[in-house]
Amino acid sequence: MKAKHMIIIKVAALAAVLFSLPVHSSEKGFRLQAYEMPAELDNSRLEKVAEAFDFENWPKTEVLRVAPHISKALLSNPQLITRESSSYSQVSFAQAIFGKRHLSWGNLEESRDPLPNKLPDDYRSKLVRKLPKDRQSDPRFVNEYLNEHLKKYQNSKRHILAGEMSVDISLAPSSRAAQEYLLVNITDNMLPTEALINTYTSSLKMNGFGDVGFHVKSRASDAVRIIFVRDNVFVDVFARGSLVKEVSDFAVVIDRLVLSQPPLTREQLEKRKPLVLLKSASSTKDVLSYSVSLGIGRAMASVMAFVDGNSVPTEEGKVRLPSGSEKMKVQIILITDDLLAGSFVREALVNK
Repeated sequence: MKAKHMIIIKVAALAAVLFSLPVHSSEKGFRLQAYEMPAELDNSRLEKVAEAFDFENWPKTEVLRVAPHISKALLSNPQLITRESSSYSQVSFAQAIFGKRHLSWGNLEESRDPLPNKLPDDYRSKLVRKLPKDRQSDPRFVNEYLNEHLKKYQNSKRHILAGEMSVDISLAPSSRAAQEYLLVNITDNMLPTEALINTYTSSLKMNGFGDVGFHVKSRASDAVRIIFVRDNVFVDVFARGSLVKEVSDFAVVIDRLVLSQPPLTREQLEKRKPLVLLKSASSTKDVLSYSVSLGIGRAMASVMAFVDGNSVPTEEGKVRLPSGSEKMKVQIILITDDLLAGSFVREALVNK
């Protein structure tokens, strides 16, 4: 009887060990637990990088926040920005999607070089070849046509890009998920593995920018990159040229803004996500109507729609469906200004 009890105890202990193992640990080596592995990324490379950076011992937190609003006004010299753009996309984690915002800024300065007085020969020949045959034999028309393009070409040379900066900020479902996303971001490139490890190991910062981050300065150019995670928020700032001097202070400002966001429980975070309400299970005239439910003080930043995996145009409260099909899979993704995302997937019937 004693031996039987010992066997039961050993089996129970073994079961406890097995069920306490993290997700994806059935094989030896590092595996992503919360972020979906990109198909093009070699896991053996990711494993080497994670081991070199001691990823499992990076400080993880249980704190959840939403993303702060980022704009050029936060720069010390926002007047340097003469060109800007902004876009939103989704980041897919193992069991949820969250929003990502990309900002791109440029510092255009007036060129000191004299303006060109003629078009490059190859460009000029290409323009002429595009003309109809009868126009190519008309010297007066060709001359006027090329002069118009010369003016456009000269305008393109009036300014040079003296500096540029890009900012990516996104949410994740947890601190570990955000750190896995960071790890993939610095691993998924063309650098040889050893060169990547050498470049980033010396730039690893704990509690400098965020909970963990990297401050990388290019040896070959004046480019600088600061990439970090604070709680469940991922931030990537890159700059070159005249905007390099903005990077460090700007990263500190973003980190402080993240910390200023009130901590949320997982339930609170889920309740803040936007909801899509389908007005009808069927559509007419190739239009599917929907409404959006947002919390008080929330703002919608982006609406994306996909039909059978293909992007389709959207209007306010409407998704334009392709013609020719009576039944299709529709996905609507909403992203708020604080980068929470809501997703709705349903089969729609089109009444012809």
